[in-house]
Amino acid sequence: MAFGEIIIETIFGFEYTSAHLPLIILGVGQFSGGCFGAMIVLLNMTGNESVMARGLALAAALNVIMNLVLIPLFGIVGAALATALSITIFNLMMWNAAMRLLRINTFAWSRP
Repeated sequence: MAFGEIIIETIFGFEYTSAHLPLIILGVGQFSGGCFGAMIVLLNMTGNESVMARGLALAAALNVIMNLVLIPLFGIVGAALATALSITIFNLMMWNAAMRLLRINTFAWSRP
């Protein structure tokens, strides 16, 4: 994150340095997804595929709506925000489903 612009410019050229902030936003979104653990696999293995599929469909629809709103306002940063938010919302929904249906807390910093 600290030397991202320099690395991007060195590897891809000056034209791509504007991708630094969107890449940070997407990285934070992926990190938040990782914090929720393996609840997607857990839900799939326990016969709750339909819950996961509905959550994924809702997150995809939210992503499209947020992209339609945020891209005209913020450009590529808006697209990154919409994607990071939809990833986080999806993971939060699946974590909640795992807690509710299986009584298993998959969050990274939870106690057993």
